[in-house]
Amino acid sequence: MAEPKEIWPTDEISAAVVDMTQKVSEEPDAYLHFLQLQAHHPQYTADTLLWLMAKEPDDQVFRTVPEWNEHGRFVKPGEKGIPLERGMVRLLDHDGWTNPNMEWVFAAKQTWAKESIPPEPEQRLSGQRLEMGLRTLLELSPVEVKIDTGASSSEIRYDPERKEILLPQGIGVEEAFRGLVREILQARMDMEMDEGYRREIFQQDAECLSWMMCQRYGLPCPEPDLSRLAQNNAPWNTEERNSCLTSISWLYSGMEKNVSREVNIQKSVRQKIGQAMGTNEHGQGKSKALVQTR
Repeated sequence: MAEPKEIWPTDEISAAVVDMTQKVSEEPDAYLHFLQLQAHHPQYTADTLLWLMAKEPDDQVFRTVPEWNEHGRFVKPGEKGIPLERGMVRLLDHDGWTNPNMEWVFAAKQTWAKESIPPEPEQRLSGQRLEMGLRTLLELSPVEVKIDTGASSSEIRYDPERKEILLPQGIGVEEAFRGLVREILQARMDMEMDEGYRREIFQQDAECLSWMMCQRYGLPCPEPDLSRLAQNNAPWNTEERNSCLTSISWLYSGMEKNVSREVNIQKSVRQKIGQAMGTNEHGQGKSKALVQTR
């Protein structure tokens, strides 16, 4: 399917991003939608998500034509794609780079499939994959992670005095995963601030980051508390609010990239080992059969 030959609506995109920044930074439902979109699209920048929300406010999955085809879906005849400007899609294999090309994406409702496929996380983590994801988070932590032998808390907690993240004894893997994401953000903020760190300042962002990661990987997680969203953002202008959205977008994208890369590497290695063992067993069986027929 050929891409539409049109002038890219730069002014329209910029205006939509400004309007949606205001909406997302004040309305909890809109912000939760933004987080959901980011969870599904780690490669998209914050401005991309805001633009997509303005164009298709009720949809949550956007892909290019080849990407939809890979998922067994096809763009309906006559549907018009949504343009993404240069730099609106990250190249996740290269830190700090964004796509220099322009793209057209289509919402899920603009596609069809021969069979109805229920939506599910693209990178569901369980068993060994979840354990690998947890080990990756431990490596990403800017501070040491220790078991809290004193049992001072029933939750994972970053201790700013000791500069450590403390895990309660006997904590489950799923709980450890979502808690570590939250506390890693707290630790990072403390490390980056010269002074004035307070946990409550970053509590909302930490909960949002944890929720996005869990949405991405199909793990249970309570929704972030957004009851003070408008109040927290009241002192900031539109540019500053957009900067905050951009920051959490980059934090999520970087963490998701590292976790997905490691668990997929391990999956690929296990598959290759399994294939090799299967080939070896098959070869051994054939060799034995030849011996027996002699």
